[in-house]
Amino acid sequence: MVDRIRSTIFPERKMCFASVWERAAALVIDAFFVLLICVIASSVISAPYVALATAWLYECLQVCSRHQATLGQRVMGIKLCHAEGGHLDFVEASLRHFCKYISLFTALSGYLLILLEPKRRCLHDRIAQAYVVTYDSFAITA
Repeated sequence: MVDRIRSTIFPERKMCFASVWERAAALVIDAFFVLLICVIASSVISAPYVALATAWLYECLQVCSRHQATLGQRVMGIKLCHAEGGHLDFVEASLRHFCKYISLFTALSGYLLILLEPKRRCLHDRIAQAYVVTYDSFAITA
């Protein structure tokens, strides 16, 4: 008898979670790009919150795109997804971005959760129900 519950036409995928170092390197690269965009934007627009708006739009517009990653994450070969592998929408990406400030302002304890959790998720990843995985997670396994 065929087990209809466990049989599927979709290939199985192995989730490879991004390491702390890959995520940290992507953060540094993204910080450089955000700083560059802030310098350009602040010379054109004189608003007090240009840096916050730039960082928010930089991250959210790229994370909810087909790439599922910012430029720094793409360089490091990592991307954001749901448990099913789908991309985050703009609202979920915004929630994740603004929850990073909670992780930051709690004496970095939100970021330190990455060391305790086997799936390597920070507080803002858990709140947005997102995973940071490597490109290998999207390779079809035989």
